[in-house]
Amino acid sequence: MNARGALVWLAAAGCRAPPPPAFHLDRHPEALEALSLPPGSRPEGSPPPEEVPLQGPFREVWAEEGLARYEAALPVHGVFWGHSDKVPPPGLAVVRADGTPVTYDADRAARPLQDTWRAWEDTVWIRPARGRPAPTAGEYRVRYPPGARTEETMNLALTGRTPEVFALRSVAVAHETRRGVLLPAPAEATWTVPAPRGAVLDLEARILLPAADEGPASDGAGIGVSVQGDDGWTELATLPVDAATWTRLTVKLPRSRGSTARLHIGTAPGGDPLLDYVFVADPVVHVPRRHPRRLLLVFVDTLRRDHVGLYGSERDTTPRLDAWARDAVVFDDARSTAPWTLPSVRSTLSGVAPDRWDAVASLPERLSDAGWTTAAFVNNAYLSGETGMEEGWDRYRYRLLESATAQVDLATAFLRQHDRQDVAVLVQFMDPHLPYREPARLRRFWAGDAPAGLPEAFGRADLTAVQAERREEVRPWVLARYDQNVRYVDDEVSRLLADFGDDATVVFFSDHGEEFWEHGGVEHGHALWDELLRVPLILRAPGLRARRVSTPVSLRDLAPTLLDLLGLPVEGLEGRSLLPLARGDRGAAEALAHRPLPAGDTLYDTDAWGVVLDGRKWIARAGRQSVFDLAADPEEQEDVAPASDLGAWHRALAQAWDREAVVAWRLEGRGRNRIAAPAVGSLALCRSGGFLRAWYPYDAAGRAAVPVLDGECVRVSSLGTAGLPREIYALPAGDPLDPTGAVLEVAALDGTSTSSATVPAGPLDPTAGPRQMLLEARHGAAAWTVDLQVVPAPPDAPLPSGAPRLLSHLEALGYVE
Repeated sequence: MNARGALVWLAAAGCRAPPPPAFHLDRHPEALEALSLPPGSRPEGSPPPEEVPLQGPFREVWAEEGLARYEAALPVHGVFWGHSDKVPPPGLAVVRADGTPVTYDADRAARPLQDTWRAWEDTVWIRPARGRPAPTAGEYRVRYPPGARTEETMNLALTGRTPEVFALRSVAVAHETRRGVLLPAPAEATWTVPAPRGAVLDLEARILLPAADEGPASDGAGIGVSVQGDDGWTELATLPVDAATWTRLTVKLPRSRGSTARLHIGTAPGGDPLLDYVFVADPVVHVPRRHPRRLLLVFVDTLRRDHVGLYGSERDTTPRLDAWARDAVVFDDARSTAPWTLPSVRSTLSGVAPDRWDAVASLPERLSDAGWTTAAFVNNAYLSGETGMEEGWDRYRYRLLESATAQVDLATAFLRQHDRQDVAVLVQFMDPHLPYREPARLRRFWAGDAPAGLPEAFGRADLTAVQAERREEVRPWVLARYDQNVRYVDDEVSRLLADFGDDATVVFFSDHGEEFWEHGGVEHGHALWDELLRVPLILRAPGLRARRVSTPVSLRDLAPTLLDLLGLPVEGLEGRSLLPLARGDRGAAEALAHRPLPAGDTLYDTDAWGVVLDGRKWIARAGRQSVFDLAADPEEQEDVAPASDLGAWHRALAQAWDREAVVAWRLEGRGRNRIAAPAVGSLALCRSGGFLRAWYPYDAAGRAAVPVLDGECVRVSSLGTAGLPREIYALPAGDPLDPTGAVLEVAALDGTSTSSATVPAGPLDPTAGPRQMLLEARHGAAAWTVDLQVVPAPPDAPLPSGAPRLLSHLEALGYVE
């Protein structure tokens, strides 16, 4: 059939070209023709306050034995709340009028001779010392400097940004980050936008709250939308907005003779422009679709592959998922790139190594650029805004440990709100992650009473404290609790899948598994065993036939697979599209079967790196190299490194991580997790010719001192303010196998020191499996060693760590001590 005949056939069949991609105004600065913004919205241009008086009114809510507690509205906004009120939110404090700090204490009756305070959400409680009267207006003041810094970013003159960068941005509102346009009233913005037939403008708007309630407040504002047509400008709609809720507007654009139109959005103050921080969320021009496309990413945190029914679970943990997956492509041998959330999800959503997250456009960014409206509903601390994971999403909601029921309710409400648009939604379920909180109806579904000494509401610290001789006693009950949470997620996921419908493209996956003492450890993040790396991966989409795929694949392949499936470019990614595999392409299966797959980026203990290739796994850790035959030894109990070509594994490591594999010197001291024992004040590792780089493994708490290059030495000092890293890697300049003249000096906090210049008795060989020592220095109880380790070249952009707001949630999960 020729081209003309094809067109006639399409017309006769009633076929129409699909609507053009949606146009998100905030994603197209090149289309912004004009922008007018006020320099600021503060009273008389004053800076936002870091401290405000607590005015009350105060209501007595508890009294006992001469003590009383009084409740009042918290006068500051945007507080980042931890999971518990046992500790104050980072940056929030209460002081007396004279500046004297007031002690934070969640126990109402504790410290009877001191004033204490507590806060949660929008409420603060003051408990005066025994015998003191009720608080009065202005007697106490609330400090929250982070709120002032946030409000500064809402005043153009205080930011130093260009108007375009200031306006086209993301903002945090309550538990969400929203993408859109900040137009403090009065402001105006004009875009040239596509104007296809039937196009509408959709947006949501509200007034953002200031840092604190200091007296003046916004009296409301309005938004006006106009379009320039053939006969001049036409006002399409006006919309009042306030600070209480999001207000939604959908307005139809008039037909235009051309392919584009000029669209104007203006904001106007109510009585005055004071604090009128108007934010327009996700303004998008689109043609409503009768059959919009749906992409759903179902992400179950900490879900072991072998605890899913269709992967061989001994319990009936996922009956609904199993039934749904009968029409899906099931990948039987999928692995994560890391045994914990942050690096794993970065690879999954970018298609590259975790440290290259900022070097490429992520999956949500590429979808937004292609016109999709995107949203993510997450509840793991490592996915909070503190780690940058909200980038690229139009709407990103994070609240720690939100229940599966709440997550599904949020996602389905978003779907209903955008029922005529192409939407991509990620929903994370945290329930199989500690602490287990399955609903009461499932609490005894498989698990009975808790073993002696283990609380019903147990956490990571409780499990790591279980003695080796008790593990077999405790393990069945912990596994039963885990499986009950998996069963709960299965119930809720089925509800989510039903709402998205059978014509949606859905991928189901986990970020990592969980260890229950199979190798002596518990939880995750600490090792590269398959119980931590192997994950479920299931893909169901229109046009894909059900099949099981045995070819080894990586979560790094997920982003390119979905982009390929949706017809979007995949260039620049390290992962490979699995779409040919999903379609049964034997050539693709053969090509991918012998590809080295990466593993690494551990969170605890010593650093570890690995590669999976041709049914075997290589791991480098603590100066040792191990190899396991996964086919003959799936439980990874027998190390076959002595019979392996380790040099070939080093080449595979470079290929798997897409960077050079280097022979580094590894400096290690005694300690726990990533911090060394605190008896040492400084270290110096020196050699003739010096070093090219020095780095240390990821430290979630940001507690470790940073090693620096100093002449021919690598030096690091605690200075009494930061601990020394338990491990330091140094990349020698010159031959890394020549330790001649190398010196390791260890200095204690009392000024005494010890140095070692021990040279190995024989030649060094990085292709040997056992640990090869270069140097050792002891000083009192402190012992430090230097050995060889083959690792990927160090990253230029390490994972983010140490943000105080992030730490408050990591403490709640038991990750920071």
